[in-house]
Amino acid sequence: MTDDHEDWLQPLWDDDDESDDSSEVLADNGVSEVVKIQTPDGIDFLIVKGGDSGAIVHAPPAGSTTSPGLAGQIPNRDEALSSGRPLFLFTAGQRNHVQGNEVLSRLYAEHGDHLSVGVIASIPRHNAKKIHDTFNCDVAAVRIADPEGFKSDRGSLILASENADDYNNEETGKAAEKEAKRLRERAPYLDRVGDDDYIAQVLDAQRAAGANLLLTSGRALHAADLRKTLDGAVDEGNTALELLRDGERLALNLTIPFECMINGNYLEVLLNELVEQDQFDIWYVRVQWRRSTDSAQPIDSELIKGYKELCNLSQDEERLLILPQTGLTGWYLMAHGAAGFGTGTSGTGQGFWEHRPVRRRKGATNAERLFESSLLHSVEYSTHQLLETEPDYRACECRWCDALSASGVFNQSIAEWHGVYNQGILAATISRDSRAGGYAGSVRRIVKAAQEFADGKALAGREEPKHIPVWRQHL
Repeated sequence: MTDDHEDWLQPLWDDDDESDDSSEVLADNGVSEVVKIQTPDGIDFLIVKGGDSGAIVHAPPAGSTTSPGLAGQIPNRDEALSSGRPLFLFTAGQRNHVQGNEVLSRLYAEHGDHLSVGVIASIPRHNAKKIHDTFNCDVAAVRIADPEGFKSDRGSLILASENADDYNNEETGKAAEKEAKRLRERAPYLDRVGDDDYIAQVLDAQRAAGANLLLTSGRALHAADLRKTLDGAVDEGNTALELLRDGERLALNLTIPFECMINGNYLEVLLNELVEQDQFDIWYVRVQWRRSTDSAQPIDSELIKGYKELCNLSQDEERLLILPQTGLTGWYLMAHGAAGFGTGTSGTGQGFWEHRPVRRRKGATNAERLFESSLLHSVEYSTHQLLETEPDYRACECRWCDALSASGVFNQSIAEWHGVYNQGILAATISRDSRAGGYAGSVRRIVKAAQEFADGKALAGREEPKHIPVWRQHL
């Protein structure tokens, strides 16, 4: 049983695996790399490569190399949220948390003037060690422990069944039941909806995890009973606000079915209700996407239109809109007013897709795909090698891509980190190059360049970035 999106993105490993491979996927010969960083105490050092990536230390580790430059002082949570810079949130999922810390540290060291970084971990899907490792990154100004309360609601979303009897394969059914049990062991509040202290339980679970931006539960809205479920979400948020402690901040956490974003009547109800709730200055919105075999990104024009209206409203009303689990589509939506987005190495980290069982032939291997910034799309590694010969190709110079080029052999883990890092670069780019037309102008220029690069190339089927024309239609 898997949530992979038809191999478009990198495959999802078992997020609930109790083990955690913290070793490097790249050989570093035991040598750490550091960069100088401004701190309240003066000049310290940020480790950007090695087992302690993400840590700030007073003196470089023995034998380490120091990169040129000086990174600015890391903002606190409120400074990161109010800076106006894109908020890039790495979503836990890959076993190798050291590489996640390195990605964030390099992004901050190189682009901290144009980017705020943070992390998201799932309370139901991740064990305590996984969450601790994810949060143990000094450059992460925002730390979110997502309660994923929508896992209590199975009527309005298309989720994997938790009942073994719903599966033809006995082994798959047992695995589904085991997964459901583990979710509830880590997040017992999922079975306590309606308890007098339910909201307190949700908040306490996030506090215990170490989050510094709290969320309401994120239970799903229902298209058939939208006003009632939306009112319930707002009521929950109001109660949560009353339970906040000194220094805590809360985001209204909504999980929205696909239908509510593409149906104009539903969307109007949603937006009208949101604009009236000025007690919530941060919106954390997850939308379930309809499955598609045509594109790695949603290409439903009505969905993008609905997102655009939501983003425009958040900007007009001066609310911060965070879009978890959206990947490259979340990056694009910053052109319309989103403040930040969440992404990861797996398909589920980059999109909240409707569940559909994927049956793999015995012995089948995952597609070897690599993200191309010039295309804003992932392609087969063999296609990447052909694109490299094109005169207008812009080569990636990241550490992970260098490793792939040096070996000449595709490595999926390295390709995953290359993809996450490059999404962060794209986020920083729209801030750095937003002088003409703001973020919308910057995204428009990048998307146009991707279309121009794709034109004339022999790209068909999965190699074609079919989302680009849809994006351009709404820019």
